[in-house]
Amino acid sequence: MVFTTGTGHDEVLLKEARLLVETKTATEILGACQSLEREHRIYRDRKCLNLIAAEAPTSLSVRRALSSPLGYRASGGHIGPDSRCFQGSFYIDKIEALAIELLKKLFQCDFADHRLMGGLAACNVVYSAFAPHGARVMSLSQSSGGDSSNLKNGPPGLRNAQIIPIPFDKQTLAIDLQRFYDIAERYKPTLVAIGETATLFPQPVKEMSQFIKRWNGKLYFDAAHQAGLIASGLYPNPLGEGADIMTGSGGKTFSGPQSGLIFWNNPTFSEAITHTIFPVLTGSHQINRVYALIISTLELMEFGRAYLSNVVENARYLARQLCTAGLKVLGKEKGYTQTHQLLIDVSRFGDGIEIARKLEKANIIVNKMLIPDDSDTQDAVPHGIRLGLCEVTRRGMRFQQMEQIADFITDAILKDEEGIETLKQEVVKFLKPYDKIYYSFEEKLPPQGSS
Repeated sequence: MVFTTGTGHDEVLLKEARLLVETKTATEILGACQSLEREHRIYRDRKCLNLIAAEAPTSLSVRRALSSPLGYRASGGHIGPDSRCFQGSFYIDKIEALAIELLKKLFQCDFADHRLMGGLAACNVVYSAFAPHGARVMSLSQSSGGDSSNLKNGPPGLRNAQIIPIPFDKQTLAIDLQRFYDIAERYKPTLVAIGETATLFPQPVKEMSQFIKRWNGKLYFDAAHQAGLIASGLYPNPLGEGADIMTGSGGKTFSGPQSGLIFWNNPTFSEAITHTIFPVLTGSHQINRVYALIISTLELMEFGRAYLSNVVENARYLARQLCTAGLKVLGKEKGYTQTHQLLIDVSRFGDGIEIARKLEKANIIVNKMLIPDDSDTQDAVPHGIRLGLCEVTRRGMRFQQMEQIADFITDAILKDEEGIETLKQEVVKFLKPYDKIYYSFEEKLPPQGSS
């Protein structure tokens, strides 16, 4: 058997796995995999301070739903007996209809779809349906907070789109509206995509949407990170501000199963969107995931505003503590953030990769991130780190705990290797009481002292 290189995967780890596959029995391999899952669960759920902005823990109800036997039933087609590929889908039809109607109610829109596996898949639907090959597309560069899902190495690249950067103001950390008008007037893009992996403040959706309608341009808002905040009324609803299409993720602030969501109001878009979803980009989607998505949608309806208000408050409070300790948190003049995220310039101490790895050694999990002063070249070195407050908030942490987290972060950045090991043990000890997932039907709201 020939094993090729150049896959992008770590060849050392592949070699280690290959040795296991070639020398062990199926039972032994199963045991090894079960052990890896268990160790990962203990490490990430009990021992790590998780500040990844792309993550949020799901409730026990959502986890149980994901293990439902619905997961091994085929579901190809659209809702209804005349549109399914397979018979015996009467109950599945009702479950999926419920998912759609709940999402429409939650996001105050006329149409919604839930069948995509992730946010990137939902992006792909938009570009496949509305960006002809070679179309001009305006989107944010990565140093401006943009996500690769809306850039050349994502779905727009598959359409051979001409990508034109949306101008970004480094001081206000928002789109430069006047410069946008000038550039958009010149190029008249088919699609303007607002998709941010680093998102701190709302963008001028209404003004941008109204401007590009002069040549029938469409504004697409990728709400992968903001979906839960939008659903809870804590972030402006792009559809209400004039966006033509919005996508989202079932994870992140939505805090449910990994899913790709898509929303729109214009009925003339429906055929293009739903046909692109099926049969072009999905076959048989996962009904256990749809069941879990319904539960997380209901949790947002019941607890979302309390949960995500506390997320944003925690983020702002943590930002102030980090600034007091000497770190450079971006957006200070605007209150640091209006979302679950914080963006920190760590260039005084090293690059973003170096600092993220140093924090990891102390069991503090963040990710590297380009910041506005970084370049947009393929080999650009990020000088920022991004923090997300969903997980610690859903575990019941509030201001007192934010003070401790700020101390952990600053200590980890400043300590030498020997001091990091001691700090790691302090982090593990700190996390022990926070083993419940609140803002859920099982645990409801956190105790008063935590909220």
